[in-house]
Amino acid sequence: MWHRAGALLARAAGLVHDIGKASERFAAKLRSEAQTSVDEVRHEWLSLKLLQALRRNGWDWPLAWAGLRTNLASVTLGTRVLGSQSPLSVSAANEAIDFLVVSHHGLLQCQSSGSGGRRSVGTFCPTGLGRHVRAEDPRDDQVTPVGEIAHEVLEAYRSAEEQLHALLGGESLSPMFWQGLSMVARAALISADHQVSRVVMLQPGADRALYANTAMFGPERGLNQLLDWHLREVGREAETTFSQMARWFGSTAGEAWCLPGIGASALARMSAPAPTGSRFQWQDVAATELMRARAQSSARACLVFNMAGTGTGKTRMNLRAACVLSREDAPRVSIALNLRSLTLQSGAALRESVGLSNEELSVVIGDSVSLDLFNAARATREYSDEDENPIEMGIDVEGGTSQLPEWLGRALPIQRDRALVATPVLVSTVDFLAAAGEPASQGRYVKALFRVCSADLVLDEVDSYEPEALVAVLRVVQLAAMAGRNVVCSSATLSQASAEAIHRAFRSGVAMRSALGGDQQDSYLCMAIDDLCSPGVLACRAEAPDFFSTWYQARTDGIAEAHRTSPVMRLARLQRLDEVSVDGWQRAVLDACRKLHAWNAWEYDAEGRRISFGLVRVANIATAVDMASCLSASLPHAHVACYHAGEFRIARFKKELRLDQLLSRTAGDAHIRADTEVQRLMRSASDSSVPFIVVATPVEEIGRDHDFDWAVIDPSSMQSVVQASGRVNRHRLKPCNGIPNICVMQFNWRHCRNEGDASRPAFCWPGYEDSTARPMRPSQSRPYLGHDLAELLPWSEDDLLVITSSLRFDPGCRLAAADDAAIRKRVAPYFGEEGAWVGRRPHSWLLTQGQGSPYALTPLRDKSGENEVWQITGSDYFPEFLRGARVSRNGRLLDAWLPEQMDTEAASPNAWLACGPEAMAFACEEYQISQAEGMATTMVRYSASDRFRYDLSFGISRVARSL
Repeated sequence: MWHRAGALLARAAGLVHDIGKASERFAAKLRSEAQTSVDEVRHEWLSLKLLQALRRNGWDWPLAWAGLRTNLASVTLGTRVLGSQSPLSVSAANEAIDFLVVSHHGLLQCQSSGSGGRRSVGTFCPTGLGRHVRAEDPRDDQVTPVGEIAHEVLEAYRSAEEQLHALLGGESLSPMFWQGLSMVARAALISADHQVSRVVMLQPGADRALYANTAMFGPERGLNQLLDWHLREVGREAETTFSQMARWFGSTAGEAWCLPGIGASALARMSAPAPTGSRFQWQDVAATELMRARAQSSARACLVFNMAGTGTGKTRMNLRAACVLSREDAPRVSIALNLRSLTLQSGAALRESVGLSNEELSVVIGDSVSLDLFNAARATREYSDEDENPIEMGIDVEGGTSQLPEWLGRALPIQRDRALVATPVLVSTVDFLAAAGEPASQGRYVKALFRVCSADLVLDEVDSYEPEALVAVLRVVQLAAMAGRNVVCSSATLSQASAEAIHRAFRSGVAMRSALGGDQQDSYLCMAIDDLCSPGVLACRAEAPDFFSTWYQARTDGIAEAHRTSPVMRLARLQRLDEVSVDGWQRAVLDACRKLHAWNAWEYDAEGRRISFGLVRVANIATAVDMASCLSASLPHAHVACYHAGEFRIARFKKELRLDQLLSRTAGDAHIRADTEVQRLMRSASDSSVPFIVVATPVEEIGRDHDFDWAVIDPSSMQSVVQASGRVNRHRLKPCNGIPNICVMQFNWRHCRNEGDASRPAFCWPGYEDSTARPMRPSQSRPYLGHDLAELLPWSEDDLLVITSSLRFDPGCRLAAADDAAIRKRVAPYFGEEGAWVGRRPHSWLLTQGQGSPYALTPLRDKSGENEVWQITGSDYFPEFLRGARVSRNGRLLDAWLPEQMDTEAASPNAWLACGPEAMAFACEEYQISQAEGMATTMVRYSASDRFRYDLSFGISRVARSL
């Protein structure tokens, strides 16, 4: 029933979506006779008001126009006025049609109806003011018709509306039914409108007829499609698009027949058993259990948590799990990552280890410079994936297939868009897929929704997002579940709070699917796999009691118990401070570096010289540059590097290349001893024991496959402690034998900068502790109860702590508990037990866009600052700086570079991996990258008073703001 209802809904909305273009104002604008291109009332708002008037007055066209000024700004869907007294969203056929008509170019404006500015679900209502109605008393030409819509078009609409009412009859359908139906139908309408509008008419009609748009005819723009034709075609195409999209929601195998999937050879290679005795054998056990559970269940959708530890092959197993669970003969999968730099690596690993062909894999990248540098690196050394398979040269990151059914080919005329939707395996940052949960993003929204509905979903390191960003990801999880797709979430440190939010999003998606298709489709499976415990399966129903929290807690308890009996690979010691100040913090970090090097240095050569590679993890770029400078000055015999996301592109590329070479230690340390640069530095060392220290921001702890000997951790959260620790002893896995290889600071830098003021948040920027200074937060909460890590972590009596992923789940870890409480609070308005996207009565808040809308409050990326593109030129002695006057959406320069002054620090004599302007220019030439692109970086300016500085050894940074 819902397939037919949705097709009729899309057709009806398409037939009347642009009837507001019949105004004198719009006709004058098309003919370039209007004085300005900005309408006081948008045409889709006029279409809504005209449609409602036509229904009331017996379809009298002149009479409908005559009453337009009455209640022009009120939001009425069907016969119901939306607002604070009417919190439901679309809940009837005419309301659904009206919503599609008014929102096909953008959602309604969001307006607060509460007091005090407190952001919550119940204090916002939709309004036409601002976006759709810019003047409550518009000029006469805005509300005066220039012609009349053809009688046949309006009759076709009335027929579709009557059929929709007859089909639905007197059934009482849930709000979740209308929420799901309207979402798919709106996407079909947007796609149809874009598609039809691209058609250039070879024989335009009479000059005074009603037109829908213009087009280029040779060198000039002229009137293009007749409005009546446009309405008929959009209605027809919207109906077709909905009917075809609905096939992706089928409940039997093979109903994604219209799109290509992974071939048999790649599936066979993916299923090949792991070598006997290898650390990857858990994958075979997990795959067997997933297949067994799938075969014994009628559930369409499955939610999988892959919680395997470091170096166990999660990337490959994620894809394998999705394919094992698929009910389609040729599975399709989207793999979403949090960092752009990881997409090329993951794509290359999957291409080789799984044997995916060029037609089966597409990798989405942010810019061509990243691709050029990645390919240049592959030409200089051999890559291997985390399963230790060598990766061949020449990855085709554009990749993918363009084989599409006719209807989808019409909707996606651009080759790149075809590859995004059609390719069997898509590897991208989550940014592309997140657009599926942002209905106001229009074209991006539709393409992403096509992909989410037609392929299973893998989310890598899903707990690496801030809570508001996690909400943006959860919207995609909900949509995938609604389409009956499997979702695989991967992280060794997935906390109870994050897992519950993911499950709640998935469960609500299944509930929407059930509301559309009937109660028989509300069953689903939750599965948990890892390298320590036997696979776990929980059978669920969307309308049954929820036992997930208890099940997941038992799972994490099992992982913790397995860790307690495993050899200790990472042992931390508390690094106490003698003074709670920035100076005291720096002295403590310095002391920790000295101790850890002494405890963990290893014999470099027969002459007894010793060496170690250490990581100092800090939260922010400015702190990293300051700490690197401090260590360089205090440890003249050490070699200090600074690694962060703000470095100039070519400098960061070269630094990552060297770190990847040196810190890949699966085969031991022989390659370090043979490294010519290390040999040179050791020969010239003034001390027989030499530390190589990398001061890094969180860019190191997500996705970098590095193995350090030791680490000093400045915590931002429990997550940061575990993830940064995972970069220690990562490949060699040597038991600690009671010797610490990690130091955790007693207080973090931000608390020390706040001079020990516990009332000010310290675990933030990044971190989960709420900061009233940070924009885009839905509420204000009290800071954590203290910032002393001596009390927040479960240390032994001698200040020692075994670091494993289970610390993130440990009920005795106060920092983990505080993080979870903060996550729950910030996610609750959206995917809490009664959140906007979870409750059975969806709120009209979801129909809105703008500053107070849920989409603006939960962006995937923090947009509080302004991006600035900087370029460096000149020499090492006299560097010069240029700032881009403007940047485009993808970060590329639009206008000329403007000379700017920047404070500059001289080079440190023991800086390691430094790359000044002269070295950068040489590297750009070596890798055939233009200096304008290779010697550029993007920095964020949060206020007009922000300044930037450049350290010749440690890179560019924003000067830390004062208290």
